[in-house]
Amino acid sequence: MLLAASAHGVRYQLIGGRLFRQPQCPFEARAAKRIEWAHRKPIAFFRGSRTNTLRDRLILLSRRLPNLIDAKYTKNQAWSVIFRTLLVSNQPASCLLKTTAVTSRFLNIWAAKRIEWAHRKPIAFFRGSRTNTLRDRLILLSRRLPNLIDAKYTKNQAWRKRYFQDTLGEQPASELSFEDHCSYKSVFKYMDLLGLLIVLLNVVVEMYLFNFAGVAASFRLRHLLLCGSPVFNVGHQWIEFFYGALYPWIHFVEVAEEMNNVEELLRFAHEHDDIMHRIGTRGRAFVESHLRMEDVLCYWRQLLTQYSRLITYRIRRVPSFKRII
Repeated sequence: MLLAASAHGVRYQLIGGRLFRQPQCPFEARAAKRIEWAHRKPIAFFRGSRTNTLRDRLILLSRRLPNLIDAKYTKNQAWSVIFRTLLVSNQPASCLLKTTAVTSRFLNIWAAKRIEWAHRKPIAFFRGSRTNTLRDRLILLSRRLPNLIDAKYTKNQAWRKRYFQDTLGEQPASELSFEDHCSYKSVFKYMDLLGLLIVLLNVVVEMYLFNFAGVAASFRLRHLLLCGSPVFNVGHQWIEFFYGALYPWIHFVEVAEEMNNVEELLRFAHEHDDIMHRIGTRGRAFVESHLRMEDVLCYWRQLLTQYSRLITYRIRRVPSFKRII
């Protein structure tokens, strides 16, 4: 089973508290982030072998390999999957800034509290690349109602400049640096990009934030919630392990995938400022109370413990695999 799965992903082995990986890896940068995260995981007491995909989507259907388990986010309940935790070092590809280390918790809370609710712009905000056609509807609506929505496309890895296909005929939006949003220069020395700088620092001044289904969005939701603004979430296929504990109109605003009610929802938000403020506050409180680093590590500890109990065969190290940790 693992040999069959290895053709579609990268195989890892965990033996005696040491992590090994096959030498062939299609995305070294993405793998490096997983290795960085693995240093935080309580791996010393587990043994196992698994295949982990480094692609932007899962490509193994459960009916093809029914026993395959992949530690990743999922976009369909039919997948055989372990819900991946957030990777704090992951980030959308549209912004590459170099900073130094600090926890995402500190940076989120600091920025979210920097601008009070009453001082935020009463407008919806979105920045992202065109990786999901659902986003087209919001971009076009923004062009029709610029006073209600500020939504623009940024470049993606395959951006085609000549025809602007990936930005619906317009120039890609400029990426907003942290300097443009903060006068406290001394904070720079504490920063790490993580996955949230392009997300958090570009949107914290807006009152309503949009989150769309997709790979980046699946780990971006946590950071958006920490901003303290209500998150309008579109699409529900991509999930992480904590999504089941979030409730629409309690922690976020649910938007239909058809997006035929966006204008109505935003006008409702303008007319019911107190409700929106409470939703944003509860969303941030959920993350602060239930998605601390110790909570994430607890999830992994339970996950690996249960997974290791299912292994009935002896794990033997593949000689060609190189030691990572």
